[in-house]
Amino acid sequence: MYPVTARMHTLQALIEGLDARIEGEQFASSVSSVVQHSERVISGSLFIARSGVRRDGAAFIDDAISKGAVGIVCTPDVATTLRHKNITVIETCDPCKIGAIIAERFHGNPSSKLKLVGVTGTNGKTTIAWIIRHLVSSSGIKCGMLGTIVCDDGVATDTSTLTTPSFCDIGLILHSMVDNGCKVAVMECSSHALDQGRVAALDFNIGVFSNLSGDHLDYHGSADSYLQAKMRLFDLVSETAIINMDDPASWSVADCTSAKVISCRIESDASSAWVEILEEKIDGSHIRLHGAWGIIELNLPLLGRHNAINALQAVAVAFSLGISKEAIADALTTVLAPPGRLERVHAGKTAVFVDFAHTD
Repeated sequence: MYPVTARMHTLQALIEGLDARIEGEQFASSVSSVVQHSERVISGSLFIARSGVRRDGAAFIDDAISKGAVGIVCTPDVATTLRHKNITVIETCDPCKIGAIIAERFHGNPSSKLKLVGVTGTNGKTTIAWIIRHLVSSSGIKCGMLGTIVCDDGVATDTSTLTTPSFCDIGLILHSMVDNGCKVAVMECSSHALDQGRVAALDFNIGVFSNLSGDHLDYHGSADSYLQAKMRLFDLVSETAIINMDDPASWSVADCTSAKVISCRIESDASSAWVEILEEKIDGSHIRLHGAWGIIELNLPLLGRHNAINALQAVAVAFSLGISKEAIADALTTVLAPPGRLERVHAGKTAVFVDFAHTD
């Protein structure tokens, strides 16, 4: 899915103006790739030696140098061990953030050439992103997607191994989307990715917050740290924040962003947008969506109250992107559940559903 590109930049151009200490004399060297795994290093690579949850990239610096890396991004303590080596060292307290900026530059700042939508929250990320892609694509606008179950660059669709890829892969995939004619991209942003700075260099036009419940506390340590990680997305959002105000954490999210807030609720008109659930059935719900678009009433072919609010937030995104009320209504009646997300399978007269059931 991730082809090697022919782009070349000088090391000097990629590191210009960074909040980092730079030592070495290879500024004019051409950089052939930006990588964080030493097995991907080729001649001319810039290697980002970031510390991961299980392994420390510093342990693979010698391997990267032996394969032809022209520069190393690393922490100050690691940099002191490299001063006797003939290689440029970019010394920073945050290799992941600096690496993300460099990767975005290397790939031509692709996030600035797309309408980029980020979706975060404990539950609902995949379904909201899935519905957004369906609404946008159905309107005739090419839309890429990065998420838990699929990576779609506008031409090729592949299965995903991470909810949010590494910053090196994100830049490459977004660049492919631009090359393939995508105008919009929707990306699931996990708390791990936000905490690790994988998306720190991206320009998000729209951010979506679904909800927050007890998950990933083994990684974050506390519910507050988990929420703080989710909120980092909204520091990167320039235009619109679409927030599920039925969730208690939503007020903290709304307070942290400078973007325009579109508040969403179920069965409450005390918000920018709300959804009435008129009837719940085994094959979906009859709903009425209220918002800046007016009123949309339809049969949503997705089961459950949670999918009613998921659909509302996706509609708010689509309308913010300039898609007409009529196009949204037509597309929403044909949306299918994402694979494994309360997905109905045909089993005769018996209703059978497949559900990931990973979170609350």
